[in-house]
Amino acid sequence: MAQIASATGFLVHLLVLVGNDSLGAKVRANWDLVLEKVVNHQDTDALMDLFDLLLTEEERSAIAGRLKVFQALLLGEMSQRQIAAEFEISIATITRCSNYLKHMPAEQRERIKALIL
Repeated sequence: MAQIASATGFLVHLLVLVGNDSLGAKVRANWDLVLEKVVNHQDTDALMDLFDLLLTEEERSAIAGRLKVFQALLLGEMSQRQIAAEFEISIATITRCSNYLKHMPAEQRERIKALIL
């Protein structure tokens, strides 16, 4: 359950960031509804049902992969090539995640660390 909560928290944070940067007011209201539905579920089975409904298997896999990449990058114990080999994630995805972390304000980076590590 802790891993689900961590992944869910990370996903919600990521969804909020995307919503803040790129959505108009009407779309943002719809996006806030999605966030509300995700945040209000504490039951693992209910969350799985919700994510099965909202995301394809490929999208769920991509999110899980990105979580692993962000965790590995924040730990700083592996090179990008090692991360790619370990988790079978493209170097391009790892580079995007790395660049995102590099441009993130320090305070936000610390919140992310606390959330996913």
